[in-house]
Amino acid sequence: MTVKIPENEQLIEKVLLILQKQLPPIDFLRFVAIFNLGKGDYLAFKNQLQENETVESLCQKIDEYETGEKP
Repeated sequence: MTVKIPENEQLIEKVLLILQKQLPPIDFLRFVAIFNLGKGDYLAFKNQLQENETVESLCQKIDEYETGEKP
């Protein structure tokens, strides 16, 4: 049996995607700032996360979060 272990950067990206979906936006951003990953390109990762977002879609997500609705 062979176990495939992801590279560290792949694992970090996977974890960040999970946190981004589960945490309020401000908590996610605070975590990233505090954790200071030190590797990779955070701006490229952020741009990838938000590549299909618009101001309207982000506002809608904020409104849904504040009213307790889950997307």
